[in-house]
Amino acid sequence: MIMKKYLLIFIFSIFAFPCLGQISTCVNIGGYWGEWSNQYFYEAFGHEHQFIVYHKGSHPSRYFFKVVITNYDFPDAKEKRNHLKTDTWYTYNGYVEYMPQWDNRKNEYTLNKFIDSFQLGDCYNGKGLKKVNAIIKIAPYKRTPHTYNILFGGYGVGIELNWPKK
Repeated sequence: MIMKKYLLIFIFSIFAFPCLGQISTCVNIGGYWGEWSNQYFYEAFGHEHQFIVYHKGSHPSRYFFKVVITNYDFPDAKEKRNHLKTDTWYTYNGYVEYMPQWDNRKNEYTLNKFIDSFQLGDCYNGKGLKKVNAIIKIAPYKRTPHTYNILFGGYGVGIELNWPKK
């Protein structure tokens, strides 16, 4: 009887507490957004204004993508309602650090190959991180942001994060 109780608590806890590691991604190439895809191999860690993406099962210090919003302000309830009502995205400045990936055609590490690899779920730690300025747009939200569009280097990366409930 006691084992059934613990088993039931364990099963309930798996479904009751969302995992931050559940992320979806899409990319913008040439002004066109692609399809959203679940990234079962990636995990994310951080806060609303700064987070990293790394391979599931590896240490977070081995991240290959980092997003930092440098002018983030925590909107109050009135501002959140206004953004939801008008469907206006929040726009912030910041930067990203990404891991350029090896491009066999160009015989060098490139952002273009990173974008391809990121969408396919096969980014790996290549040869050092590169830091570039970015514009980060966040979809309107009630409690915490979930959908980010990060624009940098002529590309865009969309990320949906499943933050734990507060």
